[in-house]
Amino acid sequence: MGFGLALSGPYQKLRTFAAHAPEDAFIMRYGASDSQFKATLGAGLELYSKTLYLGGALSLYLSTAGAAEQNIVGRHPTGRMALDVGLNSAAIIGLYVSIEKTQTALTFHQHLDPSFSQSMDGKISLAGSDVLHQPILAKSTLYYEPQTLEIEGQHQFGNLKGSLGMAYEFWNHYKAPILITEAKDNLGETRVTQLPSVPLRNTFNPRVSLELPATEDLIISSGYQFRPSPVMDLSGPGNYLDSSAHVLGLSISHPIKFQAVSALSTKLSLYGQYHWLNTRKVTKSTPSELSPSQYTFKGNAAVYGFCLQTAL
Repeated sequence: MGFGLALSGPYQKLRTFAAHAPEDAFIMRYGASDSQFKATLGAGLELYSKTLYLGGALSLYLSTAGAAEQNIVGRHPTGRMALDVGLNSAAIIGLYVSIEKTQTALTFHQHLDPSFSQSMDGKISLAGSDVLHQPILAKSTLYYEPQTLEIEGQHQFGNLKGSLGMAYEFWNHYKAPILITEAKDNLGETRVTQLPSVPLRNTFNPRVSLELPATEDLIISSGYQFRPSPVMDLSGPGNYLDSSAHVLGLSISHPIKFQAVSALSTKLSLYGQYHWLNTRKVTKSTPSELSPSQYTFKGNAAVYGFCLQTAL
């Protein structure tokens, strides 16, 4: 039986793009919010001695405002929507098998789709009396992490450790990051903003990594992942901008020994990632007068940092 706790964030924006006009495009938002703190609490149970393990975890996400402001502002920079900090959670469950120098893991991640909501009360007064009362509920999504099924295998080849993995992501719950409003009509029926119908596909995300000790106290790891875009057609009314991405990572780890607490196994890691987005030409089927009907979508990004890890 074992327990674990991991903390991370805030991650900030990995990629930022500007649309030609407010109604021109929406960036696919997934993987992290603009400002997010994440804590994961997990527990594991040994089902068969040193071979089969069952694990479960709960990830808690503390997030601030997402995409609502940029989408409702439009041409009126003074338009703001008061959004508070939100707390959301997602469950993780998995199986782990270890046989000599080979390990395999199967993991299921619950989807995460937090949103902010704010109620507004519209009134019209005539001669000092309210003649119209219209409550409105406004909602906006923050970010999205799809429901995911992952499988990964790892094997030790002498000093070299290699792994192969595949993640299958379910995108059927994803919604456009636009402002959604709900209101009652004169018959008492609820009217909701009509969302654009954009076909999305589930995706396979393969990855591979290698780990090699350069010296007794220095370990070098590298990895590659391909993340295909779930959007099949960028020309439709959804106005999505997204592209498949290639992610290359490198990590250098060094153990740290504390003489006062020799029992702690601690290591310091420096890491970096580089993201390439495939070039994607977009031709809008319903062009706007304020934005071009054809343009090219591409980009890249770099992420780097350090990690201090201790086994208690």
